[in-house]
Formats: sequence, structure tokens, C-alpha cells
Amino acid sequence: TLGPESSYPVFVVAYGGDLPSDHSNSETIQQVPSPQMSLVLSPNDTIYESTPLNVTCTAKLSSVVNTPVSAMVSWINPSNEIITSAKISRVTVLPAEMISNNTFESILIFYPVDNSDEGPFNDQGEYTCEMTISSTDNLILNGVNSITKNITVEELLPLELNISTSGDAQVGQSFNITCSVIVVEGLVVQPSVTWMKMDNVSMGDLDELNIPTITLI
Repeated sequence: TLGPESSYPVFVVAYGGDLPSDHSNSETIQQVPSPQMSLVLSPNDTIYESTPLNVTCTAKLSSVVNTPVSAMVSWINPSNEIITSAKISRVTVLPAEMISNNTFESILIFYPVDNSDEGPFNDQGEYTCEMTISSTDNLILNGVNSITKNITVEELLPLELNISTSGDAQVGQSFNITCSVIVVEGLVVQPSVTWMKMDNVSMGDLDELNIPTITLI
């Protein structure tokens, strides 16, 4: 049932649906407000390539609904294709689940997200979450509810390298050189560090080699 107790059947036309032809005159029709849809990105600030990204879709049903309901979700990518985990191993779609009373949630997971213009993956663009709400007792007609959000993926910031030394740089003495690489938080791809001994090389030669600036601390 929906709302206050009554002695007659209650039929709900959900989300602008049409009344079935087989309903009886004794049934009461109640229009259910559309669910409150939201799309939240995590992280919710700047999104960098090669880092994880979660896109959470939430549908909160009206409080007048107190009949058992279920939800099916479809995620649509910028190419207007339905996203499935099987097609892209680095993308996972979690099914819609009820996380609280009349609230459903589905998560689209990128591990990692990418924005390559030349490679096979460019995840930038508009993504749509579609939730189809239905009830097993047919009190609620199937209704598709959607929300769209644009995702912008930034290129990685230049690596910040620092070198520190310890010990005595004398023949026969112990001397340590430590290279520290600072990257964006959550970077999935690990940077590769190469040590080179370069004799008789000027700063101008280093500039031509496009070697990142190293600061001695």
C-alpha cells in the first residue's frame, strides 16, 4: 500500500507513466514524484589521467512509496553506448543496490581513468546514469530516470624531482644520493626512475635532453 491505510486497492502511476487498461474504477490513482537523481565524482576536484575515479549514481524515491521496489541501472558513455565491465577491464559497473530506505546506488569505477588523444582510451565526455524502478506487485509502473554529468580528465602534472645527499663524498667513505619523485595522489602507473652518470655535461646539454629539473636539498 501507499500512504494512509485504505479499504480499496491503490494503484500508482510512477514517473508520468500511463494508466493500464485493465485497472478497475475502484482503484485510486496516485502520481509518484520522480526520484531525486544525483551523480557524484570521487575525487570531486581535479581529475588526473592514470588515477582512479568513482562515479556514484543515486536515486532517492519519494517517501510515499512503501511497496517493495527494485532498480536496474544502465550507464551510457559519451559515444552513447551502454558500458559493461566485460568490454573494458579497467572499468567496472556495480549494480544498483538499495543502500537505505528507498534509496538506490550504483557506482561506475575507472581504474584508472584516461584522456589519451592518440591511444585507445579517452574517458572524457558526458556520462548518463539510467535507473529503471519497478515493483514486483505491479503497484508501480516501470519508469526510467536519468541524470547526465560531464567528466573532464586533466593531463598529469610534470614530475617533481628532489635529490638529497648524506655522508662524506670522499674516497673510501660512504655517500648516499636519494632521489624523491612527487606525483599526484592516487597515481596508478608507477614512475620509472633511471640513474645516469654524466661526465663533462653542461647545463645547456641537460636542457636539450629535456631532463626534469633536479633540486639538491
